[in-house]
Amino acid sequence: MERCCPNKRVEPTALSWRFATGELPSSKVISQWLLCRSGGGSRAGRYAWREMMTTHGEFNWIELQTHNADEAIAFYRETIGWNFRAEKMPTGGTYWIGLSSGKPVCGVLTLDNNKGSGQPDRWITYVHVDDLDDAIRRMQTCGGELIKGPWEVPGVGRVAMIRDPGGAEMGWVTPIP
Repeated sequence: MERCCPNKRVEPTALSWRFATGELPSSKVISQWLLCRSGGGSRAGRYAWREMMTTHGEFNWIELQTHNADEAIAFYRETIGWNFRAEKMPTGGTYWIGLSSGKPVCGVLTLDNNKGSGQPDRWITYVHVDDLDDAIRRMQTCGGELIKGPWEVPGVGRVAMIRDPGGAEMGWVTPIP
């Protein structure tokens, strides 16, 4: 039975408070969505899967979208102690992987200043959905809005950006199996 209450007020949860206050999730929520380099063998130089997997409804990845990656990286390196590793994206450009104690905790994406004009820097969370098309259909039935997508991310899966009825935005991803 499908349930949806788009007009119901939802009280903040402990998890939403953690995000609102800047307390980022631990590396336990990071999954195969992460682009990481293989250590060698036949996969050397190709994007490899992480051992840790998420399932439907779990936070899959978190990403800072910024106009100035160098400034953001310097800030988080100095304040939190994260290190960063550069990864070349299949579509060009650089994607930065934030590391805490050597473990991936986030990504940093430089916004295209032509396309992202007027858009503030922001943290985006991505949630694993088993069937992106079905999730989008249900989201729209419940009063949500498709902002962008879906589109294919090479080596990752299908991604879409959505806005819930209250205006909060997030990404949904169906990872490549």
